[in-house]
Amino acid sequence: MASVLDKMKKKLKDKAEKTVKRIESREKKGFTGLIKKKIDEKIAEKRGKKQESPRRRPQGSAPDEEPVLDKDYQAPARPVSTKQERVERALRTAKGFKEEMKRHSEKAGIFDQPAPMPREAAPSTSRVLMSDKSFKKFKQELKDKMMAGGFLKSGTSTTCGKCGARNKPGATFCSECGNSLSSITATSYCGGCGARNRAGASYCHKCGGAL
Repeated sequence: MASVLDKMKKKLKDKAEKTVKRIESREKKGFTGLIKKKIDEKIAEKRGKKQESPRRRPQGSAPDEEPVLDKDYQAPARPVSTKQERVERALRTAKGFKEEMKRHSEKAGIFDQPAPMPREAAPSTSRVLMSDKSFKKFKQELKDKMMAGGFLKSGTSTTCGKCGARNKPGATFCSECGNSLSSITATSYCGGCGARNRAGASYCHKCGGAL
């Protein structure tokens, strides 16, 4: 067990020495070594000068000059691991994508939204025919011809043409006003607007047209 620990310690020590040598070689070759050399020269120059302590400075003497600093010197940046750099880059990308999506959602107008579905379907055949004036007129003429030919019985309408009271089918006189119902054929429709009028009416109650 002791031999294994010794081997591990020796291996770690060799690795550390190699790392130190590698850093020293880079410092000598690179900009860091030049900066370190300048700093050492400044320190040696300051140490060579005799400076008086502020407590022992005689009255009336000029204060010491401020130390001159090298403006070109910059502290070496702390090395960032590759994993940390990847994480930071991913966070910046996600933040930028989030802001871009928010900006586009705020600018979205009515043209970006789907068109509404049609609420009304196509009109049925019966609705089209009922809105056609010629069809209404044809229907009324057919009904009159059927009444005249005996296909429809007289007095099928139960509405009195004089007072508008409803009577039982087959009644000859109105139960309210006594008006004769034998001349009344059927409820009439206006050929102009298609409105339904009571039997025996001469003019349409909706548009005033002659029936």
